[in-house]
Amino acid sequence: MARQGGADHVIEVGGSGTLSNSMTACRYGGAIHLMGALSEGDADPVNIMRRNLVLEGVTVGSRAMFESMNEAIDLHQMQPVIDHVFPFSQAREAYQYFVSARDMGKVVIDIS
Repeated sequence: MARQGGADHVIEVGGSGTLSNSMTACRYGGAIHLMGALSEGDADPVNIMRRNLVLEGVTVGSRAMFESMNEAIDLHQMQPVIDHVFPFSQAREAYQYFVSARDMGKVVIDIS
């Protein structure tokens, strides 16, 4: 089958009821990486097989690993890439900007 449009990889963090959306977002032969618990009956195995999708469970690690990661972030002074900061009064515009997928980093709503 010829390669169709869609994502090569989807990180599924939405929880109950969103796995079918992730399957739709994937290209033929794409991969879905599941983080967290999903409700039973959310995945249709026929759709998975028909589209030749790969489902992979991803664990988030232990508390010790989380603390080690945070120490590394602090040591290397890593900072997130912030694309745009909106004041709280422009929260609606911030969400519209985020949904438009024009951002190249984090979209922040300042609540101070």
